[in-house]
Amino acid sequence: MRTLIVHDGALGDVLLSLPCITAIGTHPALLDAVCRSDVGRLLKESAVVHGAFSSDCSVFSSWYAGRPDNAARELLDRYGRVFVFTLQEGSDLAKTIARAVPDTRVIITVPPVDDRTHVAEFRLRQLQETLRNDGPVRLTVPPDLRQQARDVLERAGHDGQKRLVVLHPGSGGKRKCWHLERYFALAERFEETAGAFILFLTGSAEELPMREQIEGFVRVRTGMAHVADADLAVVAGLLCQCGLFVGNDSGISHLAAAVGAPVIALFGATDPALWRPCGNAVRVVAAGTLEDISVEAVLVAAQETGVRTVSA
Repeated sequence: MRTLIVHDGALGDVLLSLPCITAIGTHPALLDAVCRSDVGRLLKESAVVHGAFSSDCSVFSSWYAGRPDNAARELLDRYGRVFVFTLQEGSDLAKTIARAVPDTRVIITVPPVDDRTHVAEFRLRQLQETLRNDGPVRLTVPPDLRQQARDVLERAGHDGQKRLVVLHPGSGGKRKCWHLERYFALAERFEETAGAFILFLTGSAEELPMREQIEGFVRVRTGMAHVADADLAVVAGLLCQCGLFVGNDSGISHLAAAVGAPVIALFGATDPALWRPCGNAVRVVAAGTLEDISVEAVLVAAQETGVRTVSA
């Protein structure tokens, strides 16, 4: 039976649904997804789904309006069941789809306020089938994307010999961002660590002033580089080759964990019990506010991952 996933969340939100999606898609060749275009390409390249449709495509606008046009109905006719990931049980979108596909199921994405179950587990539990939870689901990055990532790294000045440390100082919300100056201090300490090449990553969520500050910082230092606006699938290729990733509560931190990188995730405004990245090599450094997280605390976590750092 062909199955459709409808999930228009951002990168991190979709990756938190990965255990649920892979449980639904026991046979990925029969699974398609409607999601953001860059996320869809990542899922397709990683063989999580067979096909991916951009949620921005005009054919889906009639779904959200509650009146599917002919093209939308023809698309839905291909599927025997649909899973809609949404915040609300009574989703109008799910009701619209259910009129065309009776076997339409809703996966609520956020647990009730009194439920502290991690969101990935909360979503997985909603499936009616009896499922095993074998732990975090790892994204497989194909060889061509790994090679594209190596090309990006080579242009950035990484010779492939030094250990790669990736820092991602941005996030979708400022309240989730550790001070950029502390990332700079962390980078300088890692630069003193034998064999480390420091790569700053930024994307469309990061504002221009932040990018300019990073560019100015790395320009006058050896062993550091800045990559901006790389294709998301190529970023996955970068992250699966890094020896350490440090970032905020962001989609890229979730991606780093999903491809198996050693991750240090910094939490202040959000609750890691619910939102921490899913991975076997994830360490969380959390405090009441990000202001309370020191560079030294992150260095200690880095030492626990095997990254040698020198004392101040």
